[in-house]
Formats: sequence, C-alpha cells, structure tokens
Amino acid sequence: MNRKTLLVLATAVAMTGLAHAHGEKAHAPKAGPITKEQTAWGIAAEAKDASRTLEVVMSDDMRFTPGKVSVKQGETIRIVVKNAGKIMHELVIGDPVSL
Repeated sequence: MNRKTLLVLATAVAMTGLAHAHGEKAHAPKAGPITKEQTAWGIAAEAKDASRTLEVVMSDDMRFTPGKVSVKQGETIRIVVKNAGKIMHELVIGDPVSL
C-alpha cells in the first residue's frame, strides 16, 4: 500500500473508534416544562396559539435575515431559527437592559 492509502485507512479506523466513544451511557434527561414568566419583551406561549411563523436565517457573515421584525403587542408568533452557515450561531431575545 502507498502512504496515502495507508493514511486514509488509518484515519477511517481511528474515526470509527470515536464514533462509539459515547457507548451505552444515557443521554441527559429532557427538559421539564417551560416556566411562563412575563418579561419586558414577552412571555412563552403555546405553539398552537401562534398566528404566524417567523423564519430567521443566520449566516456566516454575522447577519440575520430578516434584518428587522415588527410584532404587534399581544401577537403570538412562532420563531424558527435556521443556521445557513458553517459557524455555530445563537439567537438571543431580549431588550438592551436584560442583555
């Protein structure tokens, strides 16, 4: 075997060992019920009560699409977050005081 083939084979063998590293260990328990607490920017609602769905797409150029959102007071919306890039992103909802 040439060196390149040997390297690829060795890497594949090493990765199969990593894939089984978790073993039979149990996963963390599921989160409990959400505490619905009124905040300055809203309160958690039941998904069935959403009047519309807002899809927020995050990209690796550190931009959100849409760049601006309008929500009426009392409106219940479902937010679907999509990472369109390769870098891990997060979406934080709040006001400047709480952030």
